[in-house]
Amino acid sequence: MGVILREFLFEGRNVLVGDILRVLGLCMGRLWFSELVAEVNAFRSTLGDVDVDDDSVRNALRVLEASGVVVCEERLRSQLIGESVPDVLVSIVDYGSLMDLLKLDKRYNDYVYRYRSSLTLL
Repeated sequence: MGVILREFLFEGRNVLVGDILRVLGLCMGRLWFSELVAEVNAFRSTLGDVDVDDDSVRNALRVLEASGVVVCEERLRSQLIGESVPDVLVSIVDYGSLMDLLKLDKRYNDYVYRYRSSLTLL
């Protein structure tokens, strides 16, 4: 699993695929698809990159799922108000290996540095 993760993070063939992994790492390895798109765009905008659309994230998730890196499950997501809504729960298969690699990842560490720096300005 580590070899596949390393390819996605460090070889730069598809930055979006790597960014999805980085965001899942920041979010404890699991997010609803509806949240994932917003979080990926927040991550990218912090680093000065352009936003991506839902379809681009869906396509990148297909690559990750086909590689066995993530599992995507259709489920009902509860809300505080109203009925549950259909969504897709995206989960990392090997969170520990991902976090070991993210410690060495420049984009991940740049984001963490910028995020922490913004907190000290408050």
